[in-house]
Amino acid sequence: MKLVDNEPNIHAVRKLSSLFAEANEEIDLLLSVVIGTATEMVGAKHSSLLMLDEQSQTLQFYQATGKKRDDLKQFELPPGVGFAGIVLETGRPIISNDVESDERWYRKASETTRISVKSIACIPLKLGDKVFG
Repeated sequence: MKLVDNEPNIHAVRKLSSLFAEANEEIDLLLSVVIGTATEMVGAKHSSLLMLDEQSQTLQFYQATGKKRDDLKQFELPPGVGFAGIVLETGRPIISNDVESDERWYRKASETTRISVKSIACIPLKLGDKVFG
């Protein structure tokens, strides 16, 4: 068996690693543009993108707009909880024009961050038939 020189292999692995890092940054940028565009299109004050964490099986705030966007990252929603959790389970969008009187509303995030939410549109993010956000 031929011995493989370590230096070129290490260089190749580093190059692959940097390509994956760049791809992740590009995906983050793309999702940021998508959420910003969607926010403008519907005239919303705030918007957020929740993604399913495969390990914990909870929805986590992946991106958000507004001054308190970083505060939202502390919240996780299990499937079936709140509008986003229901959309994750059903794969169907939900629109509510009065979240305060809607029993599906998960109040904890808005109460803790003091973000006023009056209405919401929650749309599933799918790849094929799988809902992942």
